[in-house]
Amino acid sequence: MAAGLRNAGHTGDALLNTSTARGVIQSTLTAIASCGALAISIHPGLSSLGLLLTIGLILILVANLVPIPALPANRSVIKT
Repeated sequence: MAAGLRNAGHTGDALLNTSTARGVIQSTLTAIASCGALAISIHPGLSSLGLLLTIGLILILVANLVPIPALPANRSVIKT
């Protein structure tokens, strides 16, 4: 997503409307759902693994949608 933003010169709003962003969001939500199913397991090892994976995937999704696309925009502001 960041490479597409850099190469095409999209704004942040246009980037979130692309099929790449929708694919990233949908695939991450699917992974979160499957790891969330592990988190409600009776087995303590699977439960903790599912919880850790769910938290990690949520943080990665937020990082992919907020600060990473903003990095090229900040870089161009710093250069000028």
